[in-house]
Amino acid sequence: MALRPELKIHTDDADRIRGYCRLFCEAGETYTDLIARHPDDLLALVEAVAECAAYEDLEIVQITFNFWYNLATALGRTPQDPRFQPILAIYANLQSVIISRLHFPGDDEQQTAQERDEFRMFRHRMGDTLKDCCHVLGATVCLRKSFDMVASALSKPTPSWQEIEAPLFSMRSMGAEVDNDDEEVLPHIMEMLPQLPDHPRIRYAAILVISRYTQWINRHPQNLAFQLQYVSAGFEIADENVSAAAAQAMKFMCQDCHSHLVPFLPQLHTFVGSVGDKLEQADMVEVMEAIGYVVSSMPAEEGAQALQQFSQPLLQRVQAASPTEGKEGLMKVAGGSPTDQALQDEY
Repeated sequence: MALRPELKIHTDDADRIRGYCRLFCEAGETYTDLIARHPDDLLALVEAVAECAAYEDLEIVQITFNFWYNLATALGRTPQDPRFQPILAIYANLQSVIISRLHFPGDDEQQTAQERDEFRMFRHRMGDTLKDCCHVLGATVCLRKSFDMVASALSKPTPSWQEIEAPLFSMRSMGAEVDNDDEEVLPHIMEMLPQLPDHPRIRYAAILVISRYTQWINRHPQNLAFQLQYVSAGFEIADENVSAAAAQAMKFMCQDCHSHLVPFLPQLHTFVGSVGDKLEQADMVEVMEAIGYVVSSMPAEEGAQALQQFSQPLLQRVQAASPTEGKEGLMKVAGGSPTDQALQDEY
């Protein structure tokens, strides 16, 4: 612990800091069980690892991830012992630090394609650490903090999209820890979605929040009409990532909320007819699979009628395919790729 002041003395020397952080984290991982039994005596070690997690260099930050997971596992879910309060406070601050690291660069076009892919992968690793925070703090506490971050950003005259997107991403990352019967925070999050700026990155993140909480929505279907409309509108945005997110959300909504969506089948039929030709092939397959979940929940006779209603336009397109473009036309209707040699041979 006598080395801990070196973190501040050599803050500009990334190599030296990296070495110190490895030392603190390996000690923390070795003594995890002792920390859980004697939190007062080993608090300084946890604080040292927290300093490492707050460092600007993301390669150094990730050195701490395994420690936070191990410690959360050792502490158990939402420990109530007053002796753990200082450590819980560290986890609360860690959540804020992690969300701040989730921010995309102000202009990510300055990054190479590889750097963008690496950062996206790293964000998901940080999302796992947010789950560790939820494990010890409670999902409600963590969700509320993320919600408050978005509300704070919306209160500004011109917030950056990153200020809103990062906490939305955190809400999705923490979904596995959230109770599907939550009544404290998730209703407010769902009510907040219409207030978000109409930015493609924000819409993408918001749609994936809906996608992650479809099991909660199934138990709270009162806003399902709006949520279905919000997801459907994502297909009209000229951004393939938003469309892909909307297709995924549509699939999970129909899978988890199928009994509530039967009354919305006419709306879904109109939607498919209006945007079907505009969707990417993979997105259209996802949408049709989603509708299949709803049809499968209906009585046999009604389901057969619904299946015919949705299949008829596809059959008409098969019949209309001309001999010269038949292969490509049939492949598109079937949901395959004209460049897939195996399927071409089959046709």
